[in-house]
Amino acid sequence: MNGRNGYGKQRMTQNQDDLHSRILHPHSCEGLRTAICYNVRPKGEYMDIIAQLKIERDRAAQQVNALNMAIEALSGTTTSQGSRGRRTMSAAARARISASQKARWARTRGKVVSIAKRPKRHISAAGLARIRAATRARWARWRAQK
Repeated sequence: MNGRNGYGKQRMTQNQDDLHSRILHPHSCEGLRTAICYNVRPKGEYMDIIAQLKIERDRAAQQVNALNMAIEALSGTTTSQGSRGRRTMSAAARARISASQKARWARTRGKVVSIAKRPKRHISAAGLARIRAATRARWARWRAQK
């Protein structure tokens, strides 16, 4: 009969038929785990069932959204940068980057160019003495606890 039964309705799949029969007959819901069973009201009150289904759909959408946000937070792939904002670079840093890139291009063209480096920082004798004294005091406290 070309996909239709004798009464002019389209044939339902097995799952749709189970769900349909469970909704219309709420006392037979024990075997169906995936369907949501509702107490069916008289014919004029089907709108209540539709409203309940919409409310439940919205709750499920909120739960899915919350789960997606939790997954993004844990995986570190959030789409917004949050309060950090855009990173800025100092003028001196931009100048160093520019100078080193110009030196790289000069070397590729065969010119000899040296990049000026920052002088190495050294700790003063007084600073080194303070660090050593703090380390000795820390070890003395540790030995005293034993």
